[in-house]
Amino acid sequence: MLREMIVSLCPGVDPSLATSCPRCGADDHGPLRAVSAPVVVSVSYSGPFVAVAAAPSSAATALGIDIELGAADAALDGLATLFAPADPPTRREWTAIEAAVKADGRGLNVSPERVRLDADRAHVPGAGLALAIHSLDAPAGLTATLAIAT
Repeated sequence: MLREMIVSLCPGVDPSLATSCPRCGADDHGPLRAVSAPVVVSVSYSGPFVAVAAAPSSAATALGIDIELGAADAALDGLATLFAPADPPTRREWTAIEAAVKADGRGLNVSPERVRLDADRAHVPGAGLALAIHSLDAPAGLTATLAIAT
């Protein structure tokens, strides 16, 4: 799906994708990137579902997408200890946090409880990016969020 999106955004370019870990240099994990196309990309999996996002580099410097199975307003009580003494995030807030740290490029190397959400923005500690957060329409039973830096 991402390769098709890349070709539709940049006809004639090589739609190859790669990952590389900024910490250890391995190529079997880490942020996903287009090898030679001028686009930013992201992917998320939850159960049997996948969500992808791509944007031209001229329109976005970074983006991250996250999907999770379940209702958007449900509190994720399993994360209570991580976020204490604050309340645990809702699934909508959690997908915003995950999308933001993907867009940041460090993923869960950033402690998720340190990401701050306010209105339609995410603030990732140590990042110089201003990340806009967009709740996405998703099929019933899924929550989806996009974080994008322009």
